[in-house]
Amino acid sequence: MMKLLRSFFDGSRPSSGRFFQTAFVTYAGMGLSLVSAPLLARTLGPDGRGVLAGAFVSVQVLSWVAFLGLPRGLALQDHKRAFMSGVGVLVVAGLGPISALLAFLSADILSNGDERISLGIRIAAGVLVFSGIGQIGLELVLVSGRIWPFNLIRASTLVFPSLAYIVLWASGTLTLEIAFIVTLAGNALGNLIGCVFAISGIRRSNRTPVPWNFSLRFWSTSAFDSVGGRLDQLLLSALSPASVLGMYAVAITCASASGGLTQALNHVTYSKFASALNASTDNGALLRKRTTSGALLSVIVAVPVVTLVYFFGETLFGVGYHGLALVTAILVVAQFLNDQWQLRVYMDSASENASSLTLASAAGLLALALSAWAFYSFGDLDGPEMAVCVVIFGVVRLSMRSVLRGRSTNPRG
Repeated sequence: MMKLLRSFFDGSRPSSGRFFQTAFVTYAGMGLSLVSAPLLARTLGPDGRGVLAGAFVSVQVLSWVAFLGLPRGLALQDHKRAFMSGVGVLVVAGLGPISALLAFLSADILSNGDERISLGIRIAAGVLVFSGIGQIGLELVLVSGRIWPFNLIRASTLVFPSLAYIVLWASGTLTLEIAFIVTLAGNALGNLIGCVFAISGIRRSNRTPVPWNFSLRFWSTSAFDSVGGRLDQLLLSALSPASVLGMYAVAITCASASGGLTQALNHVTYSKFASALNASTDNGALLRKRTTSGALLSVIVAVPVVTLVYFFGETLFGVGYHGLALVTAILVVAQFLNDQWQLRVYMDSASENASSLTLASAAGLLALALSAWAFYSFGDLDGPEMAVCVVIFGVVRLSMRSVLRGRSTNPRG
């Protein structure tokens, strides 16, 4: 028991404690989110909730795709070779202000003419300035299995905002403007903590070459994944009323609860992938075990989540959220597929081989865009239809990767 308790805070301890710690942070955030989501939804209404989501979605996409995959490439370089490229660090540092400027200048286009969303995007763009360095810190602690600082960074965006929403609602001061400030503060805090943990790795940087080969392949995968992961909301923001996006954003919050345990398992497994002595044999066997375990964990959590939303969705979230249960149920399937995809991204990242990921993710994004276009052409692009598009995205990604891996000498996953 004492070993388990120590492992809760010590990344060098057995993975069971790190799994429970990660799951605890995930579900603390989700539990608070499930409490705060209806409060936020009732207070802001579908329109205000859509404005809040629209203000951050494009900034989130840029934070994932703007840094050319270098944060993970540099972290793996440091983990396996005890140093990282100094030039790579400088490139990441320079891309932060560039991405912030890009978000600022494109705010009017991304907001579909809504001045509230446009203003929100311009303000939120400021967090991108140091986002790249923060991501280096996040990747360093994750690949080395230092789960408590990894979870500290996650808590800043998972736990802090939801807790603040609840307190503000109880005090009667929760408004759209205040909710925006809280969300912005959570993102800024996560970046700050990541920057602190990046310092040790940056100090070890030298003139070693930039890991462009892996980083650019991983970046292209991340770009496709990130755009695909937010393209649904971007399309709804541009083509549908804010109320549709608001309901869809609530459904995403509910569906994400089904993946907490599986994601915790994935995070802990990444350092095992990176430390394997015989990657071809050890990681292939580990992937199969984690796939089975992750599927069971997803089902165990998904059933009560969907049941709760079906029977109590309108009671919890109020007027304007009719059809929430259907969208949530479809997105639960998409969440499962995404969790399985992320496990494979971790495995291929650990072996610094992202070639099959890139093509598979591109195929998934194309399938998502084409299916959304097909629904829109028939005038049926609403919450349920967009959720179906996201499921198609997940199925195509996994299937294409399996085909590509099957053609190579690497183990199937």
